[in-house]
Amino acid sequence: WQWGANDQGQCGDNTTIDRWRPVQVTGLGARVALPLKFQAKSQAGQFDLSWASATGEFFNVECATNLAAGFTALLLTNVPATPPTNSITLTATNGASFYRLKF
Repeated sequence: WQWGANDQGQCGDNTTIDRWRPVQVTGLGARVALPLKFQAKSQAGQFDLSWASATGEFFNVECATNLAAGFTALLLTNVPATPPTNSITLTATNGASFYRLKF
């Protein structure tokens, strides 16, 4: 569901009419996994996280040290896409960590 300015069709309802009440987004396919690539940096304790994306997407980067507790640490918010490949540098934590993107 989406609402707001829609002059360029950004609400995804196949119109350019501003929507001030939620309308159902059309044409969304099934969710697919977005592969993340990790690469160690020459600086100790840092690594690059990279992924593919399309223009106009924004991402949040989250971290968890215990998957049973869920993703509790929000590392970055509203990271703009830089297609075709995005890359950010993160500081490694002590011990095992799990990362995910939300968009």
